[in-house]
Amino acid sequence: MKNIFFICLISCLGVQSYSSNDSLFLYANNLYENENYAEAINIYTSIIDSNYHSFELYFNLANSYYQFGKIPKSILFYEKALLLEKNNSDCLLNLKLAKERIDLVDTIPKIFYVQWWENCVNLLKPITWAVLVVVAVWLVVGLLILFLRFRKKIIFNLFISCLLTMTFCILSLFSSNQQKSKKYAIVMKDSNLYSSPLEAIESKTMKSGNKVIQLQLSNSLSEVLFTDGQTGWIEQSNIELIN
Repeated sequence: MKNIFFICLISCLGVQSYSSNDSLFLYANNLYENENYAEAINIYTSIIDSNYHSFELYFNLANSYYQFGKIPKSILFYEKALLLEKNNSDCLLNLKLAKERIDLVDTIPKIFYVQWWENCVNLLKPITWAVLVVVAVWLVVGLLILFLRFRKKIIFNLFISCLLTMTFCILSLFSSNQQKSKKYAIVMKDSNLYSSPLEAIESKTMKSGNKVIQLQLSNSLSEVLFTDGQTGWIEQSNIELIN
């Protein structure tokens, strides 16, 4: 069995002084180094409960859960860490190794142009796309006024270019907001997957550690979408939200 490539950031890089959280973080790192994973988890969790969040904190907590044998929890906090540093190579590697320890649902590969569009949209945050939309709108209005006044071909060409750019930015902003509004979660324990919230007819068992998108709630059940495209209803208490 592969051992996880863990990095406990004992230098407290990036953890700013925030009450006593910096010393607690160092203390938890020391517990981790001495393989006292349960106590390290308690300290890291207490820091999070004080409303402090950082990549290093989530990453070290995920490593602690992995070493403690709680793989779904480790996946949850690796995913949380990646929300703050989505391209961190160490975290991506550890997440991959953690997923090798669970029964993953098959993932439907995305069509190349869908993947390309998502990559373009994810290049910028929604607020940045919104600023670009405002700038593009002003440019379009300004160029339209200039064209109506001077009737120059070059101005018309610039107007069309800005109009297309504005349309692209608007679509990107819409897609970015849609992606941001999705609620991702991790299945924390093996759970019955139901076909209906009303009849609650069990259809299959879903293994812990899988990532899902929460679609809607109905009483104590949550409708979720899995990476293979199937949907079903699962007990809300059996999943934990990433974002």
